Amino acid sequence: MVKRHKRSLTLAALVLLLAQVFLMTFCNITAIAVTKEESSGSLFDNEFGNASVSYEETSAERLKWTIHLTKATQETATRFMLEITGDGQAVTPENVQVLTKSNPTMSFAAGNGAGQITAGMAETAATTAGSAAITFDTNRNYTAMTVKPKLIADVNPETDLLAGNTGKSFTIPQVATSESTSENSGVAVSEAPVSESSATEATSSTEVAVSETTSFTEQEGTTDSTEVTGGGDEAVISTEESETTAESILDEVSGAPQYSGFVSLTGAELLADPLDPFKYYDSSNDAGIYPKHESNKYSQSGSEIKNSDNIRNYNYGSSEKTETAQDDVAIYDTSKNGLDLQTGYHEYGSDATGHLNTKKTVMPTDDPNTFQVQLDTIGDAIRPLVKVDIVLVLDKSWSMMNTSPTRWSQLQTAVNTFSTNILKENEITDAESGENRIQIGMVGFSSDGGNQIARADVASFSDLNGTNLTNGFTSDADNLTNHPIYKQTPGSSGTPTFIGVDAGLALLHNTNAGARDDAKKVLITITDGSPTFRPGDGYSLDSSTKSNINSSKTLRYTSHDVEGNGRQIEPNRQPTIDFVKDKYAENPDSFFYSIGFDTDDDANEVVEALGPNGAYAASSVDSLVTALKNSVAESVYTIANATVTDPMSTYVTLDEDSIKKEALYLSDDGEISTGNYPFAKDINVIPSGTKIVMNNMILGYDTSGRQGYRITYNVTLNEEYRDGTFYPTNEMTYLANGNGKNVYYAVPSVRVAPEPVDVQFTKTNESGKELIGAQFKLTSLTDETVTYESNVTGDDGIVKFEDVVPGDYKLTEIKTPTGYQTISPIQVRVSKEGTITRLDGGELLEQVKNTLKPIDVSLHKTDEKGNALTGATFVLKDKDGKEFPFTADTNGLHQLDGITSGEYELFETVAPDGYQVLGKIGDLVIDDYGVPTFTPDPNLNQNISASLNPDSKDSVSIILSDITNVLKPFDLTVNKTDDQKKALEGAEFTLTKEGDDSFKIVLPGENGSPTSKFEFKNLAPGTYFLEETDAPDGYRKLATPIKIIIDEFGKVTIDSVEQEDVLIDGTDNNQITLTVANDPKAPLPSTGGPGTLIFSLIGMLALGATGLYFYFRKDQEVA
Repeated sequence: MVKRHKRSLTLAALVLLLAQVFLMTFCNITAIAVTKEESSGSLFDNEFGNASVSYEETSAERLKWTIHLTKATQETATRFMLEITGDGQAVTPENVQVLTKSNPTMSFAAGNGAGQITAGMAETAATTAGSAAITFDTNRNYTAMTVKPKLIADVNPETDLLAGNTGKSFTIPQVATSESTSENSGVAVSEAPVSESSATEATSSTEVAVSETTSFTEQEGTTDSTEVTGGGDEAVISTEESETTAESILDEVSGAPQYSGFVSLTGAELLADPLDPFKYYDSSNDAGIYPKHESNKYSQSGSEIKNSDNIRNYNYGSSEKTETAQDDVAIYDTSKNGLDLQTGYHEYGSDATGHLNTKKTVMPTDDPNTFQVQLDTIGDAIRPLVKVDIVLVLDKSWSMMNTSPTRWSQLQTAVNTFSTNILKENEITDAESGENRIQIGMVGFSSDGGNQIARADVASFSDLNGTNLTNGFTSDADNLTNHPIYKQTPGSSGTPTFIGVDAGLALLHNTNAGARDDAKKVLITITDGSPTFRPGDGYSLDSSTKSNINSSKTLRYTSHDVEGNGRQIEPNRQPTIDFVKDKYAENPDSFFYSIGFDTDDDANEVVEALGPNGAYAASSVDSLVTALKNSVAESVYTIANATVTDPMSTYVTLDEDSIKKEALYLSDDGEISTGNYPFAKDINVIPSGTKIVMNNMILGYDTSGRQGYRITYNVTLNEEYRDGTFYPTNEMTYLANGNGKNVYYAVPSVRVAPEPVDVQFTKTNESGKELIGAQFKLTSLTDETVTYESNVTGDDGIVKFEDVVPGDYKLTEIKTPTGYQTISPIQVRVSKEGTITRLDGGELLEQVKNTLKPIDVSLHKTDEKGNALTGATFVLKDKDGKEFPFTADTNGLHQLDGITSGEYELFETVAPDGYQVLGKIGDLVIDDYGVPTFTPDPNLNQNISASLNPDSKDSVSIILSDITNVLKPFDLTVNKTDDQKKALEGAEFTLTKEGDDSFKIVLPGENGSPTSKFEFKNLAPGTYFLEETDAPDGYRKLATPIKIIIDEFGKVTIDSVEQEDVLIDGTDNNQITLTVANDPKAPLPSTGGPGTLIFSLIGMLALGATGLYFYFRKDQEVA
């Protein structure tokens, strides 16, 4: 009995195993054997800190790694690095992200760590302390992977503090699969062993599967997916309630995929012919073709700004454009702190709408024939920040379970990645509103096997109240990926695309379910084939049956008004297209996108109809993610689904091997950084010999800043154009944006430097006479470090430059002939032929004329001792007798301005009062350089000369030495009168001079006749004494001599009283007039006469009477 029981158990187990194999083979259920391997571990834990690593499988193709790092505080800063290998090969991580960090200066990026590691991830700068959580992705197609840490001390030489650490190794679990023996199945079947317990689980699962697949009737409230169950080290797929059927029962016909990878079926197209807005000199310009708003400055990849005379970039460093260079494209300062060539970009947006910036520049290389072109494109968020409601409409037909891995599992991965990334946009939100900008709803469509029953399942992110949907959107990616519509695998189903689109539109505009009136509406339909059902004549979503399934998490619409059998395509394609177009027309303000997953040519016709705003073909997880991202990009980013066309000009040859690609971030504080940032991984750069095309460009804004993209490449100027003329590197370069608008890049130009030449011109004055002593300098207008100096001119006036590279220069006079004005700098062009022309008009520069400086003459008028005199008048007379009078100030300075070179005579026409007039002083000759020569008149006993004032910069200032005047002699006239002022003769006067014993004049002298007027002639300055040596009869002589002083200035005082009007003009002597009155002598009294006594008595009596009068008058007043 026991043996029979054991046999029964053994037979039952075998039956169960066979049943499982049968189901897996014919029902396309894949069993995946999962062996639990160690997926985490410590990297180091010591005095420098600690770090750990773990990984998780995000898909059959990808691993996500997480690093937790803590750096203990150290005096020496360190850089943390990871060297990653897979099966012995270097592995470069992707999508490096810092989740948290305690030190804001900590940042990490993929790279070689300045040579410290072969490949991996490194801290971008050394830090002394801090903790961080970092994630990154790698492929999982390795059997073993090793993560080795390094901690590089920032000393010289750099030292690894973790030297000897071998890292942490992991065995990567593999999915063991083999090809199905079923002719109709495209699903790989696992050959993993099944334990007894697993067999039991498989038995129950099989029973459910068989019961479900024998009937196509709709079972409301059930799920339609498979879930992984089981415990221990192994797991098998079981069904909660599977609707899977063998493809032989429901054979949904589809052709081979039309495209591999990501393809835009509609693409970005130009709405109008491109038209370059920038202004360029054309081929008629001697120097060549280049932007009119030009600069010879360059700065590639953030290097310092330099100059080269062999390039012409657009002048991004200046917004001031000449009238001929106006192009109506604004220049934007990315730094917002000072415009220059580095920070300047073309602007096709604004602060209000969001920025879109372009820039193209060129720089020289070590090869004079080769140049590097750099093209930058920077996007932004559309502003004001846009709210977006997204509904994903997912195909849950049976064909989604074809291929290995299944399309459905790939779609799950893609939806997870897309929703996680796009919902990060909510981190950039309006701080005041606090509302999430982006929310997502989800709809799945399927049929009840081959029956004419179409279903649309709408996700609810809270429990339904009956069939009342109030929460059909979420801003949490986990809510999407944990929802049954996402988790449940497709069952037995055809493709009723129409009901999925209809339910998706209803959700998109259902404000009761959480849709927002002020949000952009985006519907994204994902399908892997053509429709196998079409709406019946009486179909409408409103008439469909609504039910609550999946534990009140899904609202299901079920319609029986359906045509089709779940297999045939042709009868359903056009009706579905027509239905979709009609529905879209009812919602003109919405945006519709579609993704064909492994779709053939016929299906892509439907896909294009499903996505009038963007239809894409995808064949992998990455291409699905790209397509999903593209579907939303135009609603949130200023650059979306864009294509850049960068054609080479016929003058250059592109070096395709030189093309380099970098993603950019423009931070909010204006700093540009470059790296292998994940947002740019889907941008395709496609060179084709004569042009470069970049497509699938999406650039917006995230928490790290504005996203950008840069390519650099080398071009070589073709030999036939190496003639010193500028030629453009490219033809018109433009970006066709997904919104149909074009933006442009200014095209730079290059040249190979021409052979140097000798050039010359003549230096003359205004009359054409050659000038000596001039020297000039040429300074390149494009590179101030490039200069040439000429000779100093001789008698021939020739200015010559040798070995000058043709180009545009500033001509500056650095030495000017004596007496001439320095000319203002002239902008000139030196040609290859050795000529110089003015840039302003193109006039040939054969002579450069100087203008003699204004000439002024000055002199000081002094007396014999150098004291300034006023009152004189001077004139210059030219050969024609024309007079040029001087002007004088109060200090004896005489000036004459504005004369020219020539021959002159100098005259004093009026002398200061009291001084002798000099008349002709001498001859003044001023030569062509303003140099004076003065020859004094031979009759003038003065050594007068002329010289130039060295301090005079703006004029030729001729200074004549002081011109001295001599006081005229003085005549002293003494008039003798009596006390009644009547002339009185008979006196004698003697005039003597102090300090000169020999000087003595006596008038009228021994032989003179008596006179009342005495004249002393030709007196010179000095001190004199006038003594009356004899008085007229009856008169008394002067008691003391009269003191007369004539000072050096002609001032006369008599007995300390200054005399007026003694200096006279003209030729007469100066005049001093003095009147001397004599008093008569008193007569002697007669004999016996009273004499003067009587007069004295009378006076005394009168005085006494007056005194008595005042005395008595006073007493009366008192009384």
